[in-house]
Amino acid sequence: RDRLLLKQLARNNELLNKIHNLSILGLTNRYWHHKKLPHLVESYLWISQFKEEIYKSTNIPCFGIDYQMYESIPKITFMDFQDSENINSITLQTLLVTRWQYQEHIFTDGSVINNETAFAVYHDNDKVSMKFRLPSKASIYTAELVAIKEAIKYCQKYELNRYFVIFTDSKSVTQAIQNVNPSTKTSHLITEIINMYNELRSLNKNLEIVWIKGHAGITQNVHVDKLAKEATLIGDPIPEFK
Repeated sequence: RDRLLLKQLARNNELLNKIHNLSILGLTNRYWHHKKLPHLVESYLWISQFKEEIYKSTNIPCFGIDYQMYESIPKITFMDFQDSENINSITLQTLLVTRWQYQEHIFTDGSVINNETAFAVYHDNDKVSMKFRLPSKASIYTAELVAIKEAIKYCQKYELNRYFVIFTDSKSVTQAIQNVNPSTKTSHLITEIINMYNELRSLNKNLEIVWIKGHAGITQNVHVDKLAKEATLIGDPIPEFK
């Protein structure tokens, strides 16, 4: 029932007005003082506290972009890792100066601490760090997705190079982007990432997204992980999530 109401909140359906009025009766009518409220009313009262943080749209996310854009997604790479942190670190550092020597290296990570959610973006070449906070109780999955969004936004504005690699340790996010399909349920954040990637291409810029294993001894990943944790306390709020 919670998922049903979340969908209705996202669509601003008229059904919400009826449930809202029913919830007022449940809170004010003496009849309900000693009775259990209907399940939908209980769900509505619980979800309403997050009402301003719910993404709202009258369209299904997959219809938010041109159908043909689904055929153009970033190149996705999944790296192989060993049990040895030293080997993992040496392998990636070697690839950064060989395979990706001409690209800008951007690392992202999300963090949730005590229900506070945040993420960080770290541009390794220029040693630029960005820390952002999301609404409390946002999921780590959301944080990882928004981190990639912000990284792409950074790439769009960056003028000193047109080749970029974004490194993330979220395999679920990387797989979701790789397997995006208009015929399946798609997060609006993934839709926005595909949109932004195509805007990046229109600027004649190139992007690859690489999955790296978290907590595997990779210096830059350790650094951005630390930044993301700090962001839960001192990160800048994202305007679209205020």
